[in-house]
Amino acid sequence: MVTKYHKLEFTYNAKETDALLVVLHESKLVKEMDCKSAKEIWEKMRNYYEGDNEVKKSKLQGFKIKFESLSLNDDEDIAKYFQRVDEVVNTIRGLDEKLDEDVVIQNVLRSLPERFNPKVSAIEEMENLNTLTLDKLLGILTVYEMH
Repeated sequence: MVTKYHKLEFTYNAKETDALLVVLHESKLVKEMDCKSAKEIWEKMRNYYEGDNEVKKSKLQGFKIKFESLSLNDDEDIAKYFQRVDEVVNTIRGLDEKLDEDVVIQNVLRSLPERFNPKVSAIEEMENLNTLTLDKLLGILTVYEMH
């Protein structure tokens, strides 16, 4: 006997499945077409894009190295640099690694070129680095760069 609950479950699964299949590129769609549920599609997609635990660990290690080696390029403004920092940080967090904002801020301050040294010193003296946000730091450094 089909209950109202079964109908709702089928409807929701169909909607979720449709939403997942819509975002897939044609070449990936073929791999997911045999899946029976949205959960099964999601698991396959997650495995494909994130990989298993070993692949995930390897990716995480690479992005941690990239995070530690970030530095502002000579031809780059502070906003573009922060965008690169955000991309790396979001990728690390997306791989289920905890990365506190104060650690990111300290890394950014260490990675700035010498021309920022006076401002970095002032920030370290004036601001409580535990409460400083990345957005506020971007604002402070943007104003400094403009002068």
